[in-house]
Amino acid sequence: MVAAPTKEERVKRAFGKAMKKYDPPTPPAGGPSGWGPPGGGGLPAGGGPPAGGGPPGGGPPGGGPPGGGGGSPGGAGQPAAPNLDVRPHGSPPATFHGDRALADNFLDELKLYFHLNWAVPMYQSHITRATFALTYIKGEQVAGWFRDFGEFLNTLDPLYDDGPIVWEHFLDSFCERFQDSTKENRARNNLKKLQLKLPLIDKYTSRFEELAPRLDNSFSMACPDRS
Repeated sequence: MVAAPTKEERVKRAFGKAMKKYDPPTPPAGGPSGWGPPGGGGLPAGGGPPAGGGPPGGGPPGGGPPGGGGGSPGGAGQPAAPNLDVRPHGSPPATFHGDRALADNFLDELKLYFHLNWAVPMYQSHITRATFALTYIKGEQVAGWFRDFGEFLNTLDPLYDDGPIVWEHFLDSFCERFQDSTKENRARNNLKKLQLKLPLIDKYTSRFEELAPRLDNSFSMACPDRS
Protein backbone atom coordinates (compact mmCIF):
# COMPACT_ATOMS: atom_id res chain seq x y z
CA MET A 1 0.00 0.00 0.00
CA VAL A 2 1.39 3.36 -1.05
CA ALA A 3 1.50 5.91 1.75
CA ALA A 4 -0.36 9.17 1.19
CA PRO A 5 1.93 12.15 0.49
CA THR A 6 2.70 14.43 3.42
CA LYS A 7 1.70 18.08 3.51
CA GLU A 8 5.27 19.13 2.61
CA GLU A 9 5.32 16.72 -0.34
CA ARG A 10 1.96 17.96 -1.65
CA VAL A 11 3.01 21.61 -1.39
CA LYS A 12 6.42 20.94 -2.97
CA ARG A 13 4.79 19.06 -5.85
CA ALA A 14 2.27 21.88 -6.44
CA PHE A 15 5.06 24.46 -6.34
CA GLY A 16 7.18 22.53 -8.84
CA LYS A 17 4.23 22.21 -11.20
CA ALA A 18 3.26 25.89 -11.11
CA MET A 19 6.72 27.43 -10.88
CA LYS A 20 8.28 25.58 -13.80
CA LYS A 21 11.16 28.05 -14.10
CA TYR A 22 12.31 27.71 -10.52
CA ASP A 23 13.70 24.88 -8.42
CA PRO A 24 11.76 24.09 -5.24
CA PRO A 25 13.67 25.63 -2.33
CA THR A 26 15.62 23.61 0.18
CA PRO A 27 15.34 25.32 3.59
CA PRO A 28 18.57 25.56 5.62
CA ALA A 29 19.20 22.82 8.17
CA GLY A 30 17.29 23.44 11.37
CA GLY A 31 14.65 25.53 9.65
CA PRO A 32 14.82 29.02 8.12
CA SER A 33 16.26 31.74 10.29
CA GLY A 34 14.26 34.92 10.68
CA TRP A 35 11.65 33.94 8.10
CA GLY A 36 8.23 35.18 9.06
CA PRO A 37 6.81 36.00 12.48
CA PRO A 38 8.27 34.57 15.71
CA GLY A 39 7.87 30.84 16.23
CA GLY A 40 7.37 30.00 12.56
CA GLY A 41 4.35 32.21 12.00
CA GLY A 42 2.22 31.59 15.08
CA LEU A 43 2.24 33.07 18.51
CA PRO A 44 5.68 33.73 20.02
CA ALA A 45 7.47 31.02 22.01
CA GLY A 46 5.10 28.17 21.42
CA GLY A 47 1.94 29.92 20.34
CA GLY A 48 0.12 30.30 23.63
CA PRO A 49 -0.14 32.43 26.74
CA PRO A 50 2.64 32.56 29.33
CA ALA A 51 3.58 29.27 31.00
CA GLY A 52 1.02 28.12 33.51
CA GLY A 53 -1.91 29.73 31.74
CA GLY A 54 -3.78 30.42 34.96
CA PRO A 55 -3.76 32.77 37.92
CA PRO A 56 -0.71 32.80 40.22
CA GLY A 57 -0.60 30.29 43.06
CA GLY A 58 -3.14 27.87 41.64
CA GLY A 59 -6.21 30.12 41.81
CA PRO A 60 -8.02 32.23 44.36
CA PRO A 61 -7.90 31.46 48.12
CA GLY A 62 -10.05 28.51 49.13
CA GLY A 63 -8.63 25.90 46.80
CA GLY A 64 -10.61 26.54 43.63
CA PRO A 65 -12.37 29.08 41.48
CA PRO A 66 -15.63 30.67 42.65
CA GLY A 67 -18.63 28.41 42.29
CA GLY A 68 -16.94 25.25 43.54
CA GLY A 69 -15.21 24.30 40.29
CA GLY A 70 -11.94 22.43 40.61
CA GLY A 71 -8.79 23.94 39.24
CA SER A 72 -6.19 22.19 37.09
CA PRO A 73 -3.30 20.49 38.91
CA GLY A 74 -0.50 22.92 39.70
CA GLY A 75 -2.66 25.93 38.96
CA ALA A 76 -2.59 25.46 35.16
CA GLY A 77 -5.79 26.67 33.55
CA GLN A 78 -7.15 26.27 30.05
CA PRO A 79 -5.25 28.19 27.35
CA ALA A 80 -6.88 31.47 26.48
CA ALA A 81 -8.84 31.45 23.24
CA PRO A 82 -7.40 33.69 20.51
CA ASN A 83 -8.93 37.12 20.32
CA LEU A 84 -10.70 37.16 16.98
CA ASP A 85 -11.27 40.92 17.24
CA VAL A 86 -7.59 41.82 16.86
CA ARG A 87 -7.26 44.10 13.83
CA PRO A 88 -4.15 44.72 11.70
CA HIS A 89 -2.27 47.92 12.41
CA GLY A 90 0.78 49.65 11.02
CA SER A 91 1.61 50.24 7.37
CA PRO A 92 1.94 47.39 4.85
CA PRO A 93 4.96 47.40 2.53
CA ALA A 94 5.25 49.70 -0.46
CA THR A 95 4.20 47.94 -3.66
CA PHE A 96 7.04 46.10 -5.36
CA HIS A 97 7.21 46.66 -9.14
CA GLY A 98 10.27 44.56 -9.94
CA ASP A 99 13.13 46.92 -9.08
CA ARG A 100 15.85 44.55 -7.83
CA ALA A 101 17.46 47.29 -5.75
CA LEU A 102 14.26 47.43 -3.68
CA ALA A 103 13.66 43.68 -3.28
CA ASP A 104 15.32 43.39 0.14
CA ASN A 105 13.54 46.51 1.37
CA PHE A 106 10.21 45.04 0.30
CA LEU A 107 10.79 41.80 2.22
CA ASP A 108 12.08 43.64 5.29
CA GLU A 109 8.95 45.83 5.37
CA LEU A 110 6.72 42.82 4.75
CA LYS A 111 8.20 40.76 7.57
CA LEU A 112 8.14 43.74 9.94
CA TYR A 113 4.43 44.15 9.19
CA PHE A 114 3.76 40.49 10.02
CA HIS A 115 5.82 40.71 13.22
CA LEU A 116 3.78 43.73 14.27
CA ASN A 117 0.53 41.86 13.55
CA TRP A 118 1.52 38.42 14.87
CA ALA A 119 -1.66 38.27 17.01
CA VAL A 120 -4.01 38.85 14.06
CA PRO A 121 -5.59 35.41 13.45
CA MET A 122 -5.65 35.58 9.66
CA TYR A 123 -1.89 36.27 9.47
CA GLN A 124 -1.17 33.05 11.34
CA SER A 125 -2.06 31.28 8.09
CA HIS A 126 1.00 30.91 5.87
CA ILE A 127 -1.17 30.73 2.75
CA THR A 128 -2.89 33.99 3.72
CA ARG A 129 0.47 35.62 4.41
CA ALA A 130 1.86 34.65 0.99
CA THR A 131 -1.37 35.70 -0.74
CA PHE A 132 -1.32 39.06 1.07
CA ALA A 133 2.28 39.61 -0.02
CA LEU A 134 1.34 38.84 -3.61
CA THR A 135 -1.21 41.69 -3.62
CA TYR A 136 1.72 44.12 -3.15
CA ILE A 137 3.65 42.80 -6.16
CA LYS A 138 2.46 44.43 -9.38
CA GLY A 139 3.61 45.49 -12.83
CA GLU A 140 4.96 44.21 -16.13
CA GLN A 141 8.37 43.24 -14.70
CA VAL A 142 6.81 40.85 -12.20
CA ALA A 143 3.82 39.63 -14.21
CA GLY A 144 5.21 36.20 -15.14
CA TRP A 145 6.39 35.30 -11.64
CA PHE A 146 3.21 36.75 -10.14
CA ARG A 147 1.04 34.59 -12.38
CA ASP A 148 3.03 31.41 -11.69
CA PHE A 149 3.09 31.87 -7.93
CA GLY A 150 -0.60 32.78 -7.91
CA GLU A 151 -1.30 29.52 -9.75
CA PHE A 152 0.67 27.65 -7.09
CA LEU A 153 -1.37 29.25 -4.28
CA ASN A 154 -4.62 28.44 -6.06
CA THR A 155 -3.79 24.72 -6.03
CA LEU A 156 -3.39 24.63 -2.23
CA ASP A 157 -6.12 23.51 0.16
CA PRO A 158 -6.09 25.87 3.17
CA LEU A 159 -7.30 23.08 5.46
CA TYR A 160 -4.63 20.54 4.52
CA ASP A 161 -1.72 22.37 2.89
CA ASP A 162 -1.22 25.40 5.14
CA GLY A 163 2.16 25.41 6.87
CA PRO A 164 5.55 27.15 7.10
CA ILE A 165 6.70 25.52 3.84
CA VAL A 166 4.30 27.78 1.89
CA TRP A 167 5.93 30.93 3.28
CA GLU A 168 9.38 29.44 2.71
CA HIS A 169 8.51 28.83 -0.95
CA PHE A 170 7.40 32.44 -1.30
CA LEU A 171 10.59 33.86 0.23
CA ASP A 172 12.94 31.57 -1.63
CA SER A 173 11.36 31.96 -5.06
CA PHE A 174 11.00 35.74 -4.65
CA CYS A 175 14.67 36.08 -3.71
CA GLU A 176 15.77 33.80 -6.54
CA ARG A 177 13.84 35.88 -9.04
CA PHE A 178 14.28 39.43 -7.78
CA GLN A 179 17.24 39.71 -5.40
CA ASP A 180 19.83 42.23 -6.60
CA SER A 181 22.88 40.16 -7.59
CA THR A 182 24.96 43.28 -8.37
CA LYS A 183 24.59 45.08 -5.04
CA GLU A 184 27.95 43.82 -3.77
CA ASN A 185 29.84 45.25 -6.76
CA ARG A 186 27.95 48.54 -6.59
CA ALA A 187 28.66 48.82 -2.86
CA ARG A 188 32.37 48.17 -3.46
CA ASN A 189 32.51 50.85 -6.17
CA ASN A 190 30.67 53.34 -3.97
CA LEU A 191 33.07 52.65 -1.10
CA LYS A 192 36.01 53.39 -3.38
CA LYS A 193 34.48 56.74 -4.23
CA LEU A 194 33.65 57.56 -0.62
CA GLN A 195 35.87 60.34 0.72
CA LEU A 196 36.16 61.85 4.16
CA LYS A 197 35.47 65.56 3.94
CA LEU A 198 35.65 67.73 7.00
CA PRO A 199 33.50 68.64 8.80
CA LEU A 200 31.09 65.96 7.42
CA ILE A 201 32.51 63.10 9.52
CA ASP A 202 29.10 61.86 10.67
CA LYS A 203 27.83 61.75 7.09
CA TYR A 204 30.90 59.78 6.00
CA THR A 205 30.50 57.31 8.87
CA SER A 206 26.80 56.76 8.18
CA ARG A 207 27.41 56.15 4.50
CA PHE A 208 30.27 53.74 5.24
CA GLU A 209 28.15 51.76 7.71
CA GLU A 210 25.37 51.56 5.12
CA LEU A 211 27.63 50.24 2.34
CA ALA A 212 29.99 47.93 4.21
CA PRO A 213 27.50 45.11 5.00
CA ARG A 214 26.55 44.89 1.31
CA LEU A 215 29.98 43.53 0.45
CA ASP A 216 28.71 40.13 1.57
CA ASN A 217 25.48 39.09 -0.15
CA SER A 218 24.82 36.48 2.51
CA PHE A 219 24.41 39.31 5.04
CA SER A 220 20.98 40.11 3.62
CA MET A 221 18.42 40.24 6.39
CA ALA A 222 15.59 39.69 3.90
CA CYS A 223 16.75 36.76 1.78
CA PRO A 224 18.13 33.45 3.02
CA ASP A 225 21.66 32.47 2.09
CA ARG A 226 21.51 30.19 -0.98
CA SER A 227 25.26 29.48 -1.16
